[in-house]
Amino acid sequence: MDINDKKTRLKKILSQISGDFDKIEGGLITPMMVKGKGVLFCYQPSTREMVKINRGTVVYIVDPTETIDEKYLVYTFEGHVVLLHTEEIIPIGFN
Repeated sequence: MDINDKKTRLKKILSQISGDFDKIEGGLITPMMVKGKGVLFCYQPSTREMVKINRGTVVYIVDPTETIDEKYLVYTFEGHVVLLHTEEIIPIGFN
């Protein structure tokens, strides 16, 4: 997935979160949740920093292709785009 596809998917996620369904082309992106309670520190590639993510937070997968070390690029409700291990994510579906 190239950078333009990632930008398009991120815009679709933001439109979905804000409730602006007129701008969404195609189907909705399934929300996921970070497993457990407490906090988790994740790598944010854009700033090359570790950021604190609360477990139980809803996330959306920006890049559905896994990296070599089984991580997804996800968008969190806190506004971070981070790498998150596949074992830390569970699908919650639409509420």
